Amino acid sequence: AGAGSLAVIIVLTLLGYQSHQLVKARRRALEVERANLKRAEKLALHDALTGLPNRILFSQLVDQSLQRARRNKHRMAIIFLDLDHFKDINDTLGHDAGDELLKQAAKRLTACFRKSDAIARFGGDEFVALMPEIKTAQDAGLVAQKIVDTIAEPFLLSSQACRVTASVGIAIFPEDGEDEETLSKKADSAMYISKREGRNTYRFSPQTT
Repeated sequence: AGAGSLAVIIVLTLLGYQSHQLVKARRRALEVERANLKRAEKLALHDALTGLPNRILFSQLVDQSLQRARRNKHRMAIIFLDLDHFKDINDTLGHDAGDELLKQAAKRLTACFRKSDAIARFGGDEFVALMPEIKTAQDAGLVAQKIVDTIAEPFLLSSQACRVTASVGIAIFPEDGEDEETLSKKADSAMYISKREGRNTYRFSPQTT
């Protein structure tokens, strides 16, 4: 009887250990699955090169900000910017240097904005920023000038100092439009005005007061 009881105890102990190990394995599998889902979501919503939000995530952020701006009756800004002479970097130093320039520019641009703002890369050398709440249009203008100044500083690429500049365009809600499409078009147009007027500067959409 004693031997039988001992055998039962041993069997139950082994079963308990196996059950515990199975629970741990399932927990690890769930953690791996969650991590994979998180990585997949990040890849779907962020630019692979710079880690900045991509067009999809930026559009979601703009939509949320527009809802708050309408409800609270405050201004917001969308800022388009393009790196001038970026093609020259690719042509003379190669695409690896161009990619490094984009990564360095992304870090500089991020430092120009508040934590509540968002900066995204739409592709190529085109970046777009959202300032979800501003008091005056000039608040966005001050940030745009900061962008122009910081991008004009030399970049170290392939062991040599290289210079590019930025052309920046700004659209303000609600003066320039009340939806993402209209505001984006106005900011994009203002950016091309900056290019036509010599680059290395910023311009508001002509409708901004």
